[in-house]
Amino acid sequence: MKDLGNSSRRYNSGEEDYSGGRLGTRVVSGSEYTREDFGSGAGYINGTVPGDRYAGSTGKKNRRAAENPDYDPGQDLGQDSKHNPADFDTPAGNTDENLDVPILDREDDSAAYYSYEDEQRARERRIRREKRKLEERNRRNRQIRFRITVTVCAAAALVCVIGGAGFFILRGGSFGDLFRASAAEESSMEAVSGSDVSASAEIAEMPASDGASGTASENSADANASADVSEDGTDELSDYQFKETDSTITIPDLSEDTGDPSYVDSKYVVLIDADTNEIVAERDPYEVISPASMTKILTILTARNNLTDDQLNDTFTITQEISDYTYSNGCSVAGFEEGSAIKVEELFYGTILPSGADAAAALAYYTSGSIESFAQLMNEESSKLGISKTAHFDNPVGVYSEDNHCTVTDMAAIMKAAMEDDFCAKVLSAHTYQCTATNQDNPDGILLSNWFLRRIEDKDTGGGTVIAAKTGFVNESGSCAASYYESNSGKHYICVTANAYSSWRAIYDHAAIYKTYAN
Repeated sequence: MKDLGNSSRRYNSGEEDYSGGRLGTRVVSGSEYTREDFGSGAGYINGTVPGDRYAGSTGKKNRRAAENPDYDPGQDLGQDSKHNPADFDTPAGNTDENLDVPILDREDDSAAYYSYEDEQRARERRIRREKRKLEERNRRNRQIRFRITVTVCAAAALVCVIGGAGFFILRGGSFGDLFRASAAEESSMEAVSGSDVSASAEIAEMPASDGASGTASENSADANASADVSEDGTDELSDYQFKETDSTITIPDLSEDTGDPSYVDSKYVVLIDADTNEIVAERDPYEVISPASMTKILTILTARNNLTDDQLNDTFTITQEISDYTYSNGCSVAGFEEGSAIKVEELFYGTILPSGADAAAALAYYTSGSIESFAQLMNEESSKLGISKTAHFDNPVGVYSEDNHCTVTDMAAIMKAAMEDDFCAKVLSAHTYQCTATNQDNPDGILLSNWFLRRIEDKDTGGGTVIAAKTGFVNESGSCAASYYESNSGKHYICVTANAYSSWRAIYDHAAIYKTYAN
């Protein structure tokens, strides 16, 4: 305040009272400033203006105030003023709308009329306004996200309800009941028509003599037997039909693993005496499941039965179609890359040891020209084994499909047939296999491993040896496995399990089953 000059626009009146609209000898009590320090036009207006600190920069304003007692100094803050003091000092005038132009961004010098407190209040109002806008946007975004989540959940629930209802309506309860009931119906029709007196009539009468209802769902063993009756009424390939006996054991269903060495987690189990075709132990052995990659056992059996020994030495080039099929279904692979020329024999090992979908699909294309036509050959093979009533396959890999299914008992029959073929048995029994070089990316070839066989080697199986095995996994059936075992006494067993919670659990299940139930 040392030198305000003629352009001075505001000053602090201090503590003293000045009358007559004129400055006294001092502006602030005890200060050294006089009227002359503020210019000839400076003056203090002693009136009703709530903001006495606003003083004009010229003498004209002061003279008007002195001449007209009703004059409102707030109407004129100076020659350059554009705002009324109410814009800044009263809550009504100091609204957000008046602050559209930032104080310090104005082109004129009207910013000089603002005090530091005015600027602070304006800044705080802008901050509050922006904060309210941000909160409103966040609120709307939360509402939108909530509505989307509710809509998606409702749609998913509706799809599940409709899908589940349709499934049970179409299936009539469960896969097993449906197929066994179908088998019983066909057997009864054959018996009534008299197409076969010796086989069909016996099957139709057997439940009645035992006091049962005669339906396949009440006697799963009879349903399994009726499924193997051929059109001419004779039993086909009885070597692949298994029977329960008085000594057949039902594996107890324990709720949790308590450390019992006989604990078996898998939901579906069958243990077959491969020498007598008797069922040694079981747990829901006739329930239809998705066999997952255990399907590949039938894949190599079908390919082997449709190829000559010379064709095993041929080569097959992996195509883009095979690669696309493999990766689009998220399958495990042997590692045969597109454009690689692979020996057909190595495709068998690539199908079983690493469970390679690329190798299985390549076998299908080489054998019959397409996956669909190869699936027809697979179903013809299952028909020869007498399991076509409950087993059906639509791809050589084991990709989940409602049309790709069988029971663990059906898979035991497939495993037995494969082990009776020397070449298939050799493939299923290999712990590792070294493929030849295919291209520059694999100059040393590919080492394939059967990890089930390698991991069960040191497990306690009761003294015998697990000779061959194939695993599988899909979400619908959990971890699955089929294995072939030779006991110390020289007896042979086939074990098939499904729906274990992990691949390691499937290994421990097979070890426990062989140790507990195999002689």
